[in-house]
Amino acid sequence: MKQNQLNSIYENLFCKPSSSVVKISSLYRNQHSNINSKYNTNQTGMHTVSQNKAVGTNTANLSPVLNPTNWLKHLLFISIMALSAISAYAQPTVLYTSLTTTTPSPSNSRFALSTVGGFKQARFQSNQTASSGAQTWAFHQGTTGVTDYSSNWRPYTAGNTLSVNTYIPVGFANGARFNAGGGSDGQLPAITSGNYYTFNVSNTSSDNTMQLLETNFSPKTISSVTNSGTPASVNNTVLVSVTTSAAPSTGENVFVRYTTNSYTASTLVQVYFASGATTGTAMIPCQAAAAAVSYYVYSSNKTKAQIDADVTTYGQPAHDMSTLNLNNNSGSNYTYTQGSAATTNFTGVYNISSTACYTTLASFITGLNAGTVTGPVTAYVDAGFTETAPATTGYQIT
Repeated sequence: MKQNQLNSIYENLFCKPSSSVVKISSLYRNQHSNINSKYNTNQTGMHTVSQNKAVGTNTANLSPVLNPTNWLKHLLFISIMALSAISAYAQPTVLYTSLTTTTPSPSNSRFALSTVGGFKQARFQSNQTASSGAQTWAFHQGTTGVTDYSSNWRPYTAGNTLSVNTYIPVGFANGARFNAGGGSDGQLPAITSGNYYTFNVSNTSSDNTMQLLETNFSPKTISSVTNSGTPASVNNTVLVSVTTSAAPSTGENVFVRYTTNSYTASTLVQVYFASGATTGTAMIPCQAAAAAVSYYVYSSNKTKAQIDADVTTYGQPAHDMSTLNLNNNSGSNYTYTQGSAATTNFTGVYNISSTACYTTLASFITGLNAGTVTGPVTAYVDAGFTETAPATTGYQIT
């Protein structure tokens, strides 16, 4: 059967009530219960129907039990199963673009998608300028050398243009919608020569989320991530140090994303770099005793406020789609367990801010004076934090 015929059958059937599908499935089982049909996928990706025979025969011999009045119903049922099998295992592996002058140069107009964390990514620098809608894109299977459009992710219809730096959720007309051989290449927004374009796409067999990030800089690699050590008590903060391959460019933001519940929810903390520096720091605030903390670092051209707004609207996948580069400890993420030692013992890193365990400098110094120092103590005060000291004595550490 030709693919366009299969698509037409599939679309027409699913425009009808779900009871039609149930009726066809039931009819197939009742009339032909003596046949144990299996749906196999061979190495070429073609889907065939076989009776209960030895693996590898891939034969289809249903003619003795089919008759002219019900063959189309069987065909519809088989088509649904074949399409379901295609969707179940397909994932995007290649980015196609009609742009012809890029760095690196495309191979057969295509870029291989790299796995980055739990999503896929491709990036290039454009060496040509194009007006909005003049160039196109699509995700599909296969390789840069051997194309395979049997499963692809692109708009259903023509004339849908991407917007840069905009999260595109599942189901949006201009996004990465699953097509079994159908659909229409999406249109690129205006392209500027010299700019870098990062395509992010989720990694599922159905409709995918995506985002196209445009920057006027080459995103820096996040070379290393270290921390100040396991926090001894519930009042300790963890200082995260991040080193990049070069000083971040203007508009290149670096964040620590941390969680205590396996990223069902998470919090973003910005890494601060001194001007021209390649190493910056961020604070993960104190947590509950024995809390298991997981974190990693990623960069984005979007601000914390923009990402937080996307997360509020679309959920946690907005972090992945906002990512330029990341360091997630080779996929394992970085982890530690918050300590539970007595809060009267002081050692390690502390943070004084309106959202920390010590919200005032006075409360930290009072606790320090009354407690026992069991090791080196470092206290960081957030930039912009203000507090009025006692008029006569000021703050004294005794």
